[in-house]
Amino acid sequence: MEKTVDSLYGWLIIILGGFTSIIAVGIPNMCMPVLFDEISRELGLNLVQIGFAWGMGGLASMITSPFGGMIGDRFGTKRTLFVGCLLAGMANACRGLSPNFAGLAVGMFLFGAVQNTMVVNLHKCSGIWFSGKRVVIANGIIATGIALGMMLGAMLSDSVMSPFLGGWRNVLFVYGAASVFIGCLWGLTKREPVEYEKAKSIDSPPFRQSLSRVLSIKEIWLIGVANCCYGGGLLGVVGYLPLYLRGIGWEPASADGALAAMSGAGMLAAIPLTLLSGKLGLRKGVIIPVLFIALISLILLPQFQGFLVWPLVILFGSARDGYYAILMTMVIEARGVGATYAGTAMGIILSLGNFGAFIASPSGNRLAVINPQYAFFFWAALLGISILIFRTVRETGRARAET
Repeated sequence: MEKTVDSLYGWLIIILGGFTSIIAVGIPNMCMPVLFDEISRELGLNLVQIGFAWGMGGLASMITSPFGGMIGDRFGTKRTLFVGCLLAGMANACRGLSPNFAGLAVGMFLFGAVQNTMVVNLHKCSGIWFSGKRVVIANGIIATGIALGMMLGAMLSDSVMSPFLGGWRNVLFVYGAASVFIGCLWGLTKREPVEYEKAKSIDSPPFRQSLSRVLSIKEIWLIGVANCCYGGGLLGVVGYLPLYLRGIGWEPASADGALAAMSGAGMLAAIPLTLLSGKLGLRKGVIIPVLFIALISLILLPQFQGFLVWPLVILFGSARDGYYAILMTMVIEARGVGATYAGTAMGIILSLGNFGAFIASPSGNRLAVINPQYAFFFWAALLGISILIFRTVRETGRARAET
């Protein structure tokens, strides 16, 4: 199915999706880097163990994202998001109960297993409820919600929530309860549009068919490998930045604030970038320049220790959420995908991105033991490879405008 119905209720679904992005995805994800200092002191973790634990979420998402997308394709986004939010709440509780490094790694794995399943199906809602230019705008709202949640998680979790609630464990328990609440709201929503349900009932593909269909599309592989490199570089920086800034003498609140500024920049830039993409009818034509700016800022970041770190962090972060909104639109628009296979395709793309995170985060942290700058140069090289691959990808926006 290629066209869907635009409706007021569709925008209400996207607004709920935005709140889900904030509460169940963004905040519990980005709270971890700023809590790692407190966690490492209590559990006795070193830098490499922290990087490994942070990468476990990426490993889990790599394994489960394609299945999360196929489940959404098969059973619908309403049911998938309802169950996903409940499981995310339970996974947060597991992280809060971690007695040691192994327990934390398992908790991070469990949360990562459901996180990208929710992200995939939130973006799939855009393709189900909207068509044309409104798809990229709806994806922008979802991406903005994730960015806002990440900013709040980085800004409040360590400096406000942990002292108020009595430690990092209680912070994770509260975030888990909030995820369960937002999941209950999904249980009260209506089903997908009639047009989508009719098409799904006619040609709803089994899991094996969905996977084989999507894996045969060349553009999905190119986009996926490019996202593997970008995801590795991005999440490596995100997990390491607060620790790096504290290590060079920044106050904890300032180090956490820099990570929050990164997320805030992504939030503020997401909607303008998606609007620009929609107006120009370009997808990779917007992604490549944005990633180039992020690459330059990442190379320069370790050269400074004072005020100039702030604009570089902001420039790097401004790419993130607009990038993912446009990327998900590219996936939906890719030939042979459409709304029918969107969940499976987005799951594969995010799976490869999280594979990059699983490899790049501990690898960069290992290089940081030798020299803190080496980690940033390694992650910058991954962004450079991503740009080169995107240059070979077909421009889905222009092709769609011409048809």
